[in-house]
Amino acid sequence: MNKLSTLIRKIAFKVNRKLYENCDFVVLHDKEDHKYGFLPEHKPGGLIKDSKRTKGKPYVKNGETIYNVVIDMYEDPRFKDPEGDLADIWVGTREEAEKQLEEIKKGKGGGTHFVRIIDVPKNKKMAQIERTWREIQAEYSKKYGENHHCLKLECIKCGNNTTCRCSTSKALEKGICYYCTGEIER
Repeated sequence: MNKLSTLIRKIAFKVNRKLYENCDFVVLHDKEDHKYGFLPEHKPGGLIKDSKRTKGKPYVKNGETIYNVVIDMYEDPRFKDPEGDLADIWVGTREEAEKQLEEIKKGKGGGTHFVRIIDVPKNKKMAQIERTWREIQAEYSKKYGENHHCLKLECIKCGNNTTCRCSTSKALEKGICYYCTGEIER
């Protein structure tokens, strides 16, 4: 096995599983600082706009232009990369991500740690989406405490939605509501 295939195999096992299962594509990075890509219609809630990297403007660090930004860049406060920074989220098309990667490679650092862009198989995404609201809420209760979900839930079958009443930002999750699973009758 050559070095590149060993490197790609190592990276494939070290992605953030939650982000990977929900995103549309991943920009692989050999130091595990992957960029998780979402199409605009799949953009998750609760993201923070990356204030240093604005679409249409150059990314400048210490007064020096590093690269041009051609895709919307965000950070997800729910997840951290291996260095402890917030996870990087790119929102745009696959073509925009490819252009962004080209800009990074033309830029100051040369993008030498980026390996390639991979698409996330749709069947993984569908399995994630077809969870029930009860499963989603149980997952959030495990993470954030009992009965505190900070969620906006949307049903993929009937379009029904609900939002928790707390004042924190809401994460949008799609799944199957109580009515469609038969837990509650209409």
